[in-house]
Amino acid sequence: RRSRRSRRTVAPRCHSCACPLPPAASPALPRQLRLIDNFPSVPPGLEPEIVDKSHSGDQVRQAIQADDINGRTLRYAVTKGRAHRVARGVYILGEDPPSLLEVGHAMVRIFDGVACSTFAARLHGFPVPDLKEPFVAVPPGRHSLHPTLCTRSISKQDLTQVNGVLCTTPLRTLVDIASESSAIAWEQALEFVLHSRLTTVYELEERLPSLRKGAPLIRSVLETRGNVPPAESVLETMAVQLFRTDPRIPRPVRQFEVITPSGRTLARLDFAFPSHELFVELDGRHHTHQVIHDIARQNRVVAHTGWRVARFTWHDITNKPNATLRTLRALLSIPAP
Repeated sequence: RRSRRSRRTVAPRCHSCACPLPPAASPALPRQLRLIDNFPSVPPGLEPEIVDKSHSGDQVRQAIQADDINGRTLRYAVTKGRAHRVARGVYILGEDPPSLLEVGHAMVRIFDGVACSTFAARLHGFPVPDLKEPFVAVPPGRHSLHPTLCTRSISKQDLTQVNGVLCTTPLRTLVDIASESSAIAWEQALEFVLHSRLTTVYELEERLPSLRKGAPLIRSVLETRGNVPPAESVLETMAVQLFRTDPRIPRPVRQFEVITPSGRTLARLDFAFPSHELFVELDGRHHTHQVIHDIARQNRVVAHTGWRVARFTWHDITNKPNATLRTLRALLSIPAP
C-alpha cells in the first residue's frame, strides 16, 4: 500500500546540480485569443471601431478581413456573437448585428466598390428613408453575387468622395434613385439638392436625353414644380406637396421677402398668398427652442403688412393633413367641397 508521501508529485531536477527546475509553462495561446477568453465582453483589439462616415451622423463600425486577425479568435468571436459575417472573409465586430449602412461601408472598402443609389444618397445627406439593395457598384467583370453589389460602369466625372468613401456625385445619385423612388420621395431629394447647391435644374435637364430609366418621373416632377426657388427644408417640400393635392388652393409664393420702405428686408416668409393677404409659417422640429423669436418675427410682419398668418407644425403636415387643408381653405375663403 502506497503511502501518501509516495503519491506526492516530485518536481523535476536539473541533471547537473540536482536543483529543482521551474514548472513547465503551459502552451501559449495567441494574444487575441487569451484576451477574448479573459474579457467579459469585447476585448481590446477586438472592440468595434466606430467610424462616423455618414452625413447624417450615423455611427458606422468599420469592417475587418479574416486575414487581419487570428482565425481561432475570429471563430470564437462569431460563436459568442461578438462578430458578424458580412461576406466571404469580411466581418464586423460588435454584439449588435450590422446595419445596411455598415454593410455598405464594408463592401466599398473591401471590394473597392463605389457607393451608389440610396447608399450614396445617404452619404450626401439626401432625405431617403431606407437603403435599397443593391447600392454598391463594382466594375463589369467583377463578381457581384452579394445582394448589395451590382456591376455598373461609372465615369470619372460622376465620382466623388464623402468623408473618404468613394461614391457617385449628387447629380448622378439623383438620376440613379429616380428609377427606384416615388415621385414624392424623389421631389424631396431634388429640393434638398437644389437648396444645398449640389447641382442645378439645367444640369439635370442635360442628362435627360441619355437616360434609360427614370426619365419620365424626372420630367413629370420638373414640370410640376416649375421655375420656383427650392424649398429650404423637407417640411416645406411636404407642405407644397400637401397643398397641391387640392386644386382649388392657389400656388403659394416661396421664400417671399417682406421689404420695408427703406429697402431693408424685414423677413423672408416660408409661403405667401399675396392676393389673399395671407402668409404661412412652418414650425419644424428645430423650432421648439426659438418660439419667442418666431412670435416676435411674426408680429413684426403682421404689423408691417397687416396680413393674416397661418402656422403649421410638423405634426400638422404629416399626421393631420385633412385638418390642415381645411384650415388653409378657411383662411383663403375657399368654400368647403
